[in-house]
Amino acid sequence: MKRLLALLFALCFAPAYAQNNATIGTQMSPDGSYSSLKILWPPTTEGLWYFNTGSLTPSYINIGTGLAVSGGALNVTTPAPTAFAYGYPTTRTLAVSTSYQANDNTRAAVITVSPQCTNATTVIAASACTLQARVNNSTATCANGVVVATWTSQYALGLLLTNVSGSPFDIKLPAGGSFILCPISGTFTFPTAVDQVAG
Repeated sequence: MKRLLALLFALCFAPAYAQNNATIGTQMSPDGSYSSLKILWPPTTEGLWYFNTGSLTPSYINIGTGLAVSGGALNVTTPAPTAFAYGYPTTRTLAVSTSYQANDNTRAAVITVSPQCTNATTVIAASACTLQARVNNSTATCANGVVVATWTSQYALGLLLTNVSGSPFDIKLPAGGSFILCPISGTFTFPTAVDQVAG
């Protein structure tokens, strides 16, 4: 009887305390033995009515960016995709065993390196040139990061020649990443190296 009177009291007097355009309703208790009055104050922005499973109460949720209500429908605005493009290449001066970042380290980049190494081969010995490129998420060393490329050149024994070998390769560098060129064997120079923003 007391619960019934409390409910009737709430239904009669709650509108006096509710703000204009508020939503008033009742909600059953978890065990279904009684109901309680719920007042949803009108939201300050357009929103949706939803059930909050954390508080087990009805509530409003705001309509976020990219969503809009029009003609009684919830519409989604999809931003136009950004076209992928490479930036114009800029030259770089590189040396071995030195950590570098892209010219614009806030964006991904492709670093194209053209190494040169002189290997002298004799009848009794073949001199190899081997170079590793490593990428790391902080300062790069020849002991950390990930080996992303290995460049090597070697001639067979008995050719009795000295040869300068060189061919380009790319290092795909994430935004904020660092790279390093590590000589494993041989003496290297980099007459050509370029840096291009990617994306």
